Amino acid sequence: MKRLFTFLAATVMAAAAMATNYTDSLAIYINGAATPLTTPATISMDKANDGTYTFTLKNFSLAIGGQTMYVGNVRLDSVRTFKGTNGRTVLVGGDDVLIQNGDDASKQWLGPMMGEVDVILRGYEVAGRLYANLDIQVESMNMAIRCVFGRGFNLVNGGFEAYHTASVSMGGNTATSDEPDAWHSFMSASGNPALVFMAGYNPHTFISNLVRPGSNGNRSLMLTSVDMWGVIANGTVTTGRINTGSPSATDSTNCAWLSLDSTGTDAKGDPFYQYMNGQPDSLAIWVKFKQGTPNAEHPYATVSAVITDGTYYQEPTGKQEFNNILAVARNNRIESNNNQWQRITIPFDYDSYKANNATGRAILATISTNADPGEGSTDTLYVDDAELIYNNYVRSITFNGEKRDLVFDEENDCEVTFNAAGKKILPGDIQLEVAPHSVVLSEIDKEEPSCIDYVVMSDDLSNYYTIEVTLMGADLTAVKPVKGATGLTQAAVYNLSGQRVSSMQKGQVYILRNADGTARKILK
Repeated sequence: MKRLFTFLAATVMAAAAMATNYTDSLAIYINGAATPLTTPATISMDKANDGTYTFTLKNFSLAIGGQTMYVGNVRLDSVRTFKGTNGRTVLVGGDDVLIQNGDDASKQWLGPMMGEVDVILRGYEVAGRLYANLDIQVESMNMAIRCVFGRGFNLVNGGFEAYHTASVSMGGNTATSDEPDAWHSFMSASGNPALVFMAGYNPHTFISNLVRPGSNGNRSLMLTSVDMWGVIANGTVTTGRINTGSPSATDSTNCAWLSLDSTGTDAKGDPFYQYMNGQPDSLAIWVKFKQGTPNAEHPYATVSAVITDGTYYQEPTGKQEFNNILAVARNNRIESNNNQWQRITIPFDYDSYKANNATGRAILATISTNADPGEGSTDTLYVDDAELIYNNYVRSITFNGEKRDLVFDEENDCEVTFNAAGKKILPGDIQLEVAPHSVVLSEIDKEEPSCIDYVVMSDDLSNYYTIEVTLMGADLTAVKPVKGATGLTQAAVYNLSGQRVSSMQKGQVYILRNADGTARKILK
């Protein structure tokens, strides 16, 4: 694949001015296959006087076939920042680098023996946390390594490979269960202590070695419901915290909740929330469901995910109304399907919550053996490989009304040429038809002033397309700024009723009236 921008490798590193270290989880994929567990890692970002960065993944190692492969310090110079069309600053870098020895001299570091490797970085700095995708192509070993650092764009421990021991105690009696890391059950519930003990005394969560077809992992989560003296306690886990507030199963004080202001932690020390800064298009999850006694009136298991602004939110909501929701993905009609593994994809609904104008900061994902509280029977639900899906595509490009469908090569690269001789070029004359939450970056080629390089990334930065656009006969250095897919510089924005508006909502059609007197319709 082409570099994100061809000039990156040619940028000269300036003297460093300040450094910031980030420590977080690192998920590793080798030749497209996920390795089972995430590991802690540290990344250093050194800012130079010219505004570029030096990026260093420190003491990088791989677990392959039960063995640890110590790689070394992966350093990438001249990392630049671009303003993406999602409003975030995107870190972009790429070069051929020689991986250096790590900091522990007692280890055998393999990086220097690999020769030069191709490294490509895409990242965000969000709320003091770093999120980054790092692709390392090791041609000498025929190995493609993808490193995903940080949280906020996918579910932590969505593969349900890692567990800790949770417990409840009362009156000298203690019960324990295996609780998946970053997920929470009745064992770690808030609420009435006696009810918490009663609900958690019979475990609902178990490590299972039964994994979905084609899994690269070794474990899944088994949820069970429990008959408590004629009352069914559904097996439930959540990325937030369960509250046990009433002996009545249908009371809304029995809920899953989150708040970024909560200070409690589980037995492993993790908070009762997960960050979410992305805008995923769907939630995909593998399930295997069997009711102990088929219940025709309440036959369904359920999975949901709600992206909020991080202030208090609970499900079920009861009589409360919440206006802090960005999007919801919910399937409360998961059938047994003859107790077979099935992959379910649940789209996120953003349109129903546009009026909230919420910014996503947290996600409350909840999985339960029955969609109806206190119903079903002694049921079993296996869960594996829950992940958030980010769509990304580029369908066409338009210049001055001339539309072209785009065809990409096997490396997701594309080149297209328009005749611009004698035409007046405006900042928004080139428009790309892209997926709704794609991030578009653009830059005029410094050596070819008639060319613009575009990069279209998924919102989680996991995949991208590169497009080289040549406007024959044009000098784009006179056009500032180049805004890619963001549209012309306009004097005013109107809705279809002819009313002038100060901002645009996604999914709505608007009329842009430009300073030069022209106008056009766009879909935000």
